Amino acid sequence: KLDTLLLERSKITDNGVTFLEPMQNLDTLKLAYTKISPRAIDSIAKMKGLRSLNLEGVPLDGKAISQLSNLRKLRSLTIANCSLDDSAMESIDKFNSLYRLNAERNNFGDKTLDKLRVFPKLYQLDIRHCNNITSGAIEKFKRDHPGCDIKTTPSVSKFPEQFPVGEIKEEVQIIEDQLKTRLDSKKRKKNKKGKKAD
Repeated sequence: KLDTLLLERSKITDNGVTFLEPMQNLDTLKLAYTKISPRAIDSIAKMKGLRSLNLEGVPLDGKAISQLSNLRKLRSLTIANCSLDDSAMESIDKFNSLYRLNAERNNFGDKTLDKLRVFPKLYQLDIRHCNNITSGAIEKFKRDHPGCDIKTTPSVSKFPEQFPVGEIKEEVQIIEDQLKTRLDSKKRKKNKKGKKAD
């Protein structure tokens, strides 16, 4: 029996997805960066055996997210780069059996991240480049989920904590001083030669 179907970047259409509905034994389905629309989600939501679903790069809306919550066996969901905001993610708390969620490069903020705090089994969360999420909300999530591997985009304000910026500045200054000293030395030598020639 077929349990894995990898159709990422294929030419499959909404109509083509309807032909997948009878595949109730399908465990893994990848439709990343295909031309399907939210209309195709109605068919996907009928594949009750799905445990892993990748819809990266597919435009989704609130209705689509709500429909996908009917997949009770789903453990891994990738909805990265799907133009999702807090409104579209309103029903995300219904996915509380997820182990892994990749939702990077979306527009949702703290409200959605707060909903994810009730996911007891979540061990991996990717919210990189979700620029509407504040550092405070991320820290709160980390406290509530110490065992979850959460991937975030480093904040510019945190660079001093992560990198020895002060030491780097000192090194740069030392190099600049050394270059200046060498240039001055070359100028003096050149001037001396010029005077001797006179």
